[in-house]
Amino acid sequence: MNTNNRNKIKAWGLSIFLLGSVFMPACTKQQPEQTLSGFTLSETKPIEVPYSGSEVSVSVSGTLRGWTAFPMKEWVRVAKEGDRLTLRVSANESARPRTTEVKVSSGGVVKVLEVRQEGKPLEFTSQKDIQFGQFGGNKKFFVNASSPDWTVTASDSWLKVTPNTERGEILIHTEENTARTARSAKIEVKDLSGKVVHSVEVHQKEILYYFLPYPHAGASAEVIRLFETERYSRLLNQPDMMVNFSQWAYETVSPIFNYIMYSIRNGKFVSATLYTTNRDASLLKGEKGAEVIDFLRQNGYEKQLDVLYYNSETNCEVNIVTTSRNPNITFSYYPEQKPMPSFDRLPIGLTKFCRVKKVTLPDGEVEIHTIQEGETEHTIFEHEAKLGWTFIPPYDPYAPENAEDDPETRDRKRDQSSRKIRVPLFFGAKQSNPDHWREFYNYMVFEKDGQYKAYELGRVYEDYINDYVDPSHPFYGQKSRRVSGTQMEVARQTFKNPLMFMYEHDGYLYVTKEFRKLLAEEGFFFDSTFDRDRGFIYYNPERKIELMFRFGKTIYDGDDKPGVVIMQLVPRDIDLGNR
Repeated sequence: MNTNNRNKIKAWGLSIFLLGSVFMPACTKQQPEQTLSGFTLSETKPIEVPYSGSEVSVSVSGTLRGWTAFPMKEWVRVAKEGDRLTLRVSANESARPRTTEVKVSSGGVVKVLEVRQEGKPLEFTSQKDIQFGQFGGNKKFFVNASSPDWTVTASDSWLKVTPNTERGEILIHTEENTARTARSAKIEVKDLSGKVVHSVEVHQKEILYYFLPYPHAGASAEVIRLFETERYSRLLNQPDMMVNFSQWAYETVSPIFNYIMYSIRNGKFVSATLYTTNRDASLLKGEKGAEVIDFLRQNGYEKQLDVLYYNSETNCEVNIVTTSRNPNITFSYYPEQKPMPSFDRLPIGLTKFCRVKKVTLPDGEVEIHTIQEGETEHTIFEHEAKLGWTFIPPYDPYAPENAEDDPETRDRKRDQSSRKIRVPLFFGAKQSNPDHWREFYNYMVFEKDGQYKAYELGRVYEDYINDYVDPSHPFYGQKSRRVSGTQMEVARQTFKNPLMFMYEHDGYLYVTKEFRKLLAEEGFFFDSTFDRDRGFIYYNPERKIELMFRFGKTIYDGDDKPGVVIMQLVPRDIDLGNR
C-alpha cells in the first residue's frame, strides 16, 4: 500500500474516531460547558501561503484538555509546541494552486483550518521577436516553460498560432502580405489565471514595391546574392568571363521593377539598374513617377535635376530614364571627390549623325536606306571654320615638304590628317570612264591650340538611271545605285586636361560629379565602361546617340601625352531606339 493510501485511511479513521467521540456517553466527569465551547483558534479565515512555502503559527486556547492536529495532505506538516500549532507548508512545484485542511481536535470538538497555496508562477523563456518576409509561411519556435499549463493567443487574424504545451512548441503561420506597408502583431502566453507571462512581437514585411538595391558600395557578389535571395529574387544571369564580365541580373517580385542588374567591378559593387516591369515607362511618369521620386527623397536622395538625384551620405547618384525602350533607374556609387574643374556646358559639337539601314530582300539583294541625314563634308567645313579650327588636308608622302619623312613619321602624319575615298559615279558598266569618278572625304581632321577634332563619314547612296554607257549597252537605261556622297557617323575630339572629365581613387577612374551633371543636363545617362574601365559610355535615348570618352594616350597628340578622347557615334545598321 502506498503512502497516499495509508494517509487517507489514517485521515478517515481519525475522522470516525473524532465524530464517534462526540456522540459517545461520557465515561468520566463532564467538564463545564464553557470549557468545551470555548476552544478557539487564532486563525479562522483560510490561511494563504505563497508558492514557495512557509511556516504559519496558530495559537490554540480555551481548552483544559490536550489537543491534536492532523493535516489532510502530506504537503502540510504540523508541529505542537505548548498552545501553539505550527503549520509547515512545502513549496508548490506546480503552476496549479492547491487547497487542503488541517483538523484540530480537543475534548470531542473538531475545528478545521483551511490552507490555500498559490501555484508556482509560470517561468516562460523564449524569443521575443520574430520576422516574416512578404510571402509569410510557417515558423516554429521552442519555449522553456516550468509547466505545460499555459495558453497562447494572437492579436490579429492574419497571424495563426498552434501551441504544443507538452513539447514546448508554438507554430506560427502567416499569409502573404499584399499591402505596401509592413504589419505587426503580438502573441501572448498566459498562465491558468489568465495573466500574461510572455509576449512575442511578430513583424511581417510589406510587399516589395519600390525598393533600393543593396545599400552599400563595394559589396561582393556573394553578399548581394544573399541579399537578393532574402527578398525572393531569382538569379537570371552572371558573368561568364567571355561576353559578360561584370553584370549580375536578378528577377524580383516587385510589380514595378521586376528586373535588377548589378555591376560588380573588380569584385566590388559599383552600380545597379532597376528596370520597369514590361518596360513600361508610365511607371516612372505622372503619379507613379511622383511616388518614385518621393520614395527616393525618403531615402535621402536630393534633387539635382528633374532626372538626377544624389545622396550625399552614400555618394550615390540616381538617374531616372524614361525615354528609352528600357525605362530604368540607375544607382551609381562614387568615392568622395574634391571640387573639380568643369566646362560651362557639355563639350559636344555637331550631333546630326547619318543613320543607314541595310535590308536584305528575299532574292538576296541588299537595299540601303538612309533613315536619318547627317552632316556633310561641306557643313562640317563651315562649322569648324566659324569656330577657328584649322583643317588638316590628306597627307601626301610625295609632296616636297614630306620627302624626308621616315616611315614612322609618315604613319603618324597620315593618322593625323584627313583622308578621301574615290568612287565611280555609276555601277554596272563593264568599263569605267575616268571622268566618271568622284572623291569624297571619309575622314576629316581639324586642329586648334594643340587639340584635335576628327570626323568619320560614311557613304550614302542614290538611285539613278544608267545613261553613262552607249545606248546599245545592256545596262543602258537600267536603274542602278551609286555613292552620292558621305555624311557624318562619328565625331571625335581630344582634350588635354583629364581632370575636366574624371578623377582617380584607389587606382580606378571615376567620372567627376561636375561632368556627370553636365551629361545629365544634356540627357545622357551612364551605360557601361570599356578599355579596362578607363573609358565610359553614356547614352542619350532621345537623340539616340552615344557619348564615349576615354583616358589615355592619343594618336592626335604629337607629344603622345595622356589626354581624353571624346567620341559621339551612331552605329550603322543598329536601331538604337530598340535599346
